[in-house]
Amino acid sequence: MGQKVSFWRDGERPNPKAGPSACDVDSKGPSPFRGSKEIGRTMNITGGTFNFYGDSNLGDIGSNSGIHSNSIGEGRRGNGPALNTRSHGGRRDQRLLNRLAHKVNFRAIQQDVRKKWTPGTGAWFLRSRLYEEWKGSRSGVLWGTGIPGAGKTLLASNVANDLLQLEEEANGRIAVIVIYCRYTESLSVKEILEAALKQYLERHPFLINIIEPLYARHDREKTAPTEEELIDLLHLIESQFDRCYYVVDGVDEADVTTQFDLIDTVNRLQGNFFLCSRPLDSLSSELVGSVFFEVSAQMEDLELLVCEKLKRNSVLSHLAKDHEFLRRLVKQISDKAEGMFLHAALQSDLIPQCLTIENLHERLDRFPAGLEGMYRVALERIELQPPEAVKLARHVLLWLVYGQEALSVSDLRHAVSASGGISLGEETEMESFRSALSSLFCGLVTVDTATNLVRLVHFTAKDALAPLLLRHFPNPHHAIFKVASERLTTSNTTNAADLHTQRDLDKFLAKSPLLRYSYDHWAYHARQCALEPRTSDVVLSFLRQCTRYPCNLDPDEPHSDDELDYLLPIHVLARYGIPLLDALSAVATVDRNQTTDGEFSTTPLILAATHGHLDVLNQLLGFKRRKLVGTFIRGRSKSGIRLFKTVDVNAQDKQKRTALMYAAHMGQVEVVRRLLQVKGIKVGLTDEDGMTAVMHALQQGFEDIVQLLLEFEGIDVNQEDEDGWTALMYAAEWGRERSVRLLLQAKGIHDINYAADDGCTTLMCAASGGNEAVFHLLLGVKGIHDVNKADNEGETVLMYAASGGSEAIFRYLLQVEGIHDLDQVDANGMTVLMHASAGGSEAIVEHLLQTNKIHDVNHADNRGRTALMHASFEANEGAVKLLLQAEGIHGPNLTDNEGQTALMLSVGSALVVPSEAVVRQLLAVEGLDVAQADNNGKTALIHAAEGGRETIVRMLVEAGGPETVNVADNSGRTVLMYAAEAGHEDMVHYLLGLEGIHDVNQTDKDGQTALMMAASGFGAAVIPLLLQAKGVQPHLTDKDGRTALMIAADWAYDAAVGLLLQMEGVDINQQDNEGYTALMLAAGASAEVGNPLAVVKRLLRVPGIRVDLVDSDGATAMQHAMEEGNGDVVKALAKGNLIAPLGAMVRQLVAPYFESTSDSDLDSESESCSE
Repeated sequence: MGQKVSFWRDGERPNPKAGPSACDVDSKGPSPFRGSKEIGRTMNITGGTFNFYGDSNLGDIGSNSGIHSNSIGEGRRGNGPALNTRSHGGRRDQRLLNRLAHKVNFRAIQQDVRKKWTPGTGAWFLRSRLYEEWKGSRSGVLWGTGIPGAGKTLLASNVANDLLQLEEEANGRIAVIVIYCRYTESLSVKEILEAALKQYLERHPFLINIIEPLYARHDREKTAPTEEELIDLLHLIESQFDRCYYVVDGVDEADVTTQFDLIDTVNRLQGNFFLCSRPLDSLSSELVGSVFFEVSAQMEDLELLVCEKLKRNSVLSHLAKDHEFLRRLVKQISDKAEGMFLHAALQSDLIPQCLTIENLHERLDRFPAGLEGMYRVALERIELQPPEAVKLARHVLLWLVYGQEALSVSDLRHAVSASGGISLGEETEMESFRSALSSLFCGLVTVDTATNLVRLVHFTAKDALAPLLLRHFPNPHHAIFKVASERLTTSNTTNAADLHTQRDLDKFLAKSPLLRYSYDHWAYHARQCALEPRTSDVVLSFLRQCTRYPCNLDPDEPHSDDELDYLLPIHVLARYGIPLLDALSAVATVDRNQTTDGEFSTTPLILAATHGHLDVLNQLLGFKRRKLVGTFIRGRSKSGIRLFKTVDVNAQDKQKRTALMYAAHMGQVEVVRRLLQVKGIKVGLTDEDGMTAVMHALQQGFEDIVQLLLEFEGIDVNQEDEDGWTALMYAAEWGRERSVRLLLQAKGIHDINYAADDGCTTLMCAASGGNEAVFHLLLGVKGIHDVNKADNEGETVLMYAASGGSEAIFRYLLQVEGIHDLDQVDANGMTVLMHASAGGSEAIVEHLLQTNKIHDVNHADNRGRTALMHASFEANEGAVKLLLQAEGIHGPNLTDNEGQTALMLSVGSALVVPSEAVVRQLLAVEGLDVAQADNNGKTALIHAAEGGRETIVRMLVEAGGPETVNVADNSGRTVLMYAAEAGHEDMVHYLLGLEGIHDVNQTDKDGQTALMMAASGFGAAVIPLLLQAKGVQPHLTDKDGRTALMIAADWAYDAAVGLLLQMEGVDINQQDNEGYTALMLAAGASAEVGNPLAVVKRLLRVPGIRVDLVDSDGATAMQHAMEEGNGDVVKALAKGNLIAPLGAMVRQLVAPYFESTSDSDLDSESESCSE
């Protein structure tokens, strides 16, 4: 019953006719991860032949050995020294954490699974040589497969726990990511990637500087990161650590699309992966280098489990020391479990309940074999309980088996009540309901204590219980749909015209129990019962009530600032795939070309095409004219002429996208095929960016759709987007080899020398994309006129190749006859060497330097930057090393046009994460002036502090001495000020501990101190440090007469205000040069910047606060609040019992903020005001 792995030993040549060499997990022989240097080695493993990929071990990592120092910096990733992982400004971290993967908390699941662990179980696997050598490998993939209930989740949890302990001991050099796929929480691979990012950030806060810029850019553009961008970001994050481990359990529980996307992601990341699932032959062959082993119940674990259960039985506990009895008992349980650890665990749960040995054996004998039998017996036992308990249990199981996601205890309680299982009253208080969940279900139901979600004990229970429940719920989806639709209608979600953005919608849905579930899943349940005559009327009735149904129609990913569209019944039907168009048209006006009201203004056909609802699409396209006539005759239409129009298959929404474009963009192959059959379809229409359907398909990589579109008669394969780019250019840059072949064979394809508006040719696109096969395909086309042709910026194919990073393409071009001099520059003055240095290909830089054809390695571009500066700015460690060793390289103090040196550029980029290795290399150069300042007076140290690079700050202070800390830039700002403003707690702590800091109260040219700057940005975390600093004067004012407290109030920075109010000697009513108090500033602050209401409420609690003070213009705090439109602040001020009795004019101004408050109420609010 052990776990097996089959592999070829080192030195053996695989023989496809030979059987696999089987090895126990506990084998002392070498594993596939030990010492393998080959790439693409083949291994025969039970269930199929798989590729094995592995690097040599670069320092073993073991549970007791820690990390060997010789592993640092080796392998495929550039690794730096240990990184400090303490918080770097909690406010920024928390904002980003809140938006990442808010639907799931994998660490909480790990904790919950861990609670079910019996001490000692799984230790045999952690001791195994296979596991130890996987742990010490680079990019090793270990995949455990087993039957349902085999104990895979507990094994994954054990591995995760071992690795998490290793992470704790590794001083920031190791990262561990835990992922649990659950059938109850359907996640896309994008959500899984964001959950991984979230865990990285939670454990290693310094990564905020890597992750935040991507999300900030997308916030500005009102878009969301793509899967590609997230994978690239994870690549970058992986380079910050010596080892990255990913533990992924339940791969088989993810939906099919996510499974394939997840395996593709594993192939593209470079960390070590440990996966668990049922056998998935269709996927296993796709995972490069995976080593498989079988998971089944282990005797060692069963003994520990049985011993633990015996100790809990006061009568039989003495038998835990009887080894012979224990052996027989374990064998009895094991034989019936047949390799299923879950089954064995449920058997062992009987042990504490038995009073005699005979009773124990009898109950174990009666325990059903197999999981299905076990679930059936459990349900039969539930049915023997009192009628009310049985009724409750049935309805709970209805929601757990047929629901589409796990519900919280509170939501499940409301769901069960709504479907008829219980009545919400005192007798069913939350704790009573929670108690029922643990006592009524004979082990079928569990409550995750960390997440408060209720689940079935195992995903196999869902399939086993579903047919058994049909006796009590013949149409279970109808029962759930009725509850969901009732929730939506009574909350007026079906006509929610007052919701404008996704944020509004999310807040609205969070207010009522079960409302979020109802909104997200009503359509699934509706589709299951829409075609049943007995239930379709209920669905139709709900659709007719959706008169302004709020919906985010962004096809890619919702963003909190996205504006909503409002849907009519026909739009709801099309968006959610409810095939009731005929029925709807019989009872209501139906205009198939009606657009939604809102951000997208889209048609029903576009909605159905986008979401792949082929049945609804066919109904829309095939809607009979006689049905339209019938609707008109029956008097259900006020605009008959509009009704008689056929559906416009080429209709465009506000983004000028058609149904065909959306279907191509979303990969809906069958929808595209159907649309192409419609008479009059126009495949060449362009959206607002000039992109065609073909371009959308190419962008997303849906090459089957590209082929369908290219086969359409009359398509213009040379159509250009708004920048003059063609489909062939898109295909070349994105490396779509199959599509490039199809396009090159297409009739009338452009001359290969065609250039877009920016002068870029298809060959340049291919060189930039770096796909060697595509590049050579294009080179094989006859008629390339000039391989040295440049685009409008003067960049040649060779420069594109240097930037793209494909060494093979670059080397090939160098051999082409007539290729230009390598010192040629583009319009920006950049040489090929600069493009390669910026592009990050160490191999290309090395090759260029070895050619001896680079005449001036110090050549500067139009911005005054050299190749070394470009490499330093882009954190290209290998290129920097090579350039520093190049003959004739100039000293490190050379500056660009802005006075910045390579060292400054290496630490100061907001877009690129600095490499400590690059900084270390530059600091080692003889003659470096660490204190050199740029045109703005900023030193490398100031640039590093401004960017939050704490480790680099320490390196620079060490190199330049403590006196460099007090240097101020042209605005008067010091390193401490920049660190304080950004809230870099560790950095501020470090700087204040230096003897060189001469004045913590030093001010910039605006008169602001470090404390004031902390109050104005994200610096709450450092305020306590600054207040404790020797000689600090917290009540100083800047040139505007404002204290740190007033500045924090102006930013509505509640955390900072709370800390600053704890200072001694605070004058709460102090006024600045314009007469503003802290209360006035907070009342008039923008809610988009901070939380003015929280700050005002906090200030109002301070004894002696005066709200009747006026500024130099005679305005009070309330007037500031009204001017800004802060209604909640106005209410808080009016209810603060601090305002003199309201006069008629003030009452008139305030009244709109108190719609439900009478005049007498307002008077009573102010009667007890202070003098």
